Amino acid sequence: MTKTIEEQIAEAREEHREIECFMAENGTQARLLARAASRLATLEAILANESARRSLVVGLERSGWKLVACEIDLVRGRARIEVESFGGLLVTLDAESHRASVTRERIGYETVLIGRRGDRMPSQRIRMEFIGRQRYEGPRAALRGLCNYLEDNAPIAALPRYSVRALVAPLMGVPS
Repeated sequence: MTKTIEEQIAEAREEHREIECFMAENGTQARLLARAASRLATLEAILANESARRSLVVGLERSGWKLVACEIDLVRGRARIEVESFGGLLVTLDAESHRASVTRERIGYETVLIGRRGDRMPSQRIRMEFIGRQRYEGPRAALRGLCNYLEDNAPIAALPRYSVRALVAPLMGVPS
């Protein structure tokens, strides 16, 4: 059975307290304390990122968007975010260190007949219609452009201005 992040943090905190008590009694084992503190900090950062991701998903769904994929790598300067409206509009941010773009496509379905004569059956085919692409200088500028686009074109006007940017900011590690 896998443990949740919260359970792992509670265990790491308990381990941290035990090592602190042991060090207070003996005055040794600083390396164990440093390792426990590092593990605790890592788990807390993961939990903060997970909760930021959950709040982003909920905030976008309230305004009529669905988060399909979200991959942000700040070390390499890469980001890929796919957001789909409930009406079939797919908005994709694709960014690397010095180039970035936001692509808009309409997702449609068409029914086609496949097979030979006498053995035909209808099948759904996905049809992607390219709407447009906006280029940006870098990932942060593209992320601002994506947030502005999502706010301006929200199917449900439930979010106040700049709220999408505030939802994405914790994932980027910057203040909103």
